[in-house]
Amino acid sequence: MLKHVITTVLVAVLLSFSTAALGSPIGLPWGKKVDKHFKKVEDLRYIYGSVAQGEIIYHGRIGGVETEIQVTFTDEYVSRVITILGPSGLNLFNCQSSYNKIVNLLNKKYGHFVFKKLKESSEITDLIYSNRCRPLMLGMREVTAYWKTKNLRITATLWGDEENIYIELEYIYTPLANKLKRSKAKKLLNKL
Repeated sequence: MLKHVITTVLVAVLLSFSTAALGSPIGLPWGKKVDKHFKKVEDLRYIYGSVAQGEIIYHGRIGGVETEIQVTFTDEYVSRVITILGPSGLNLFNCQSSYNKIVNLLNKKYGHFVFKKLKESSEITDLIYSNRCRPLMLGMREVTAYWKTKNLRITATLWGDEENIYIELEYIYTPLANKLKRSKAKKLLNKL
């Protein structure tokens, strides 16, 4: 019963992000200049940041799943969004099936992923574990699927930090990808 509820909640989270037009994840104004007072992402609480600072962070619960969204701006345009699902709602018993459901939903929206990458620690062979999610939680395994559309690069990663399990979705607006890299490099250079 609990597994069904968690799965339903994760599907609801993704579908709430998918209600915008294709290529417009999370209902954000991709490819359009954003007003400098922009702060609203539906169903989530503004935490900090601004368009002028180049990033806004939101937090809350969507469909009962803890969610954080980081929106990055380049020249007042949305250039990247990271959505982190978890840790509440993901556990050792449902992490793989929840991730697979999200990947399937992204496949329906953006076409089949281009490729999937599995990273494993060399120490994983020394580990005895009772289920497939334990090495993920311990940070010894990470799974990432990649999509590419006309204007977006999308990744969905299942990973852990030794205590919790997360699903991270990253959307990069490709027309601004090089500007985003230069902007990050410039900020780093200014701090050195």
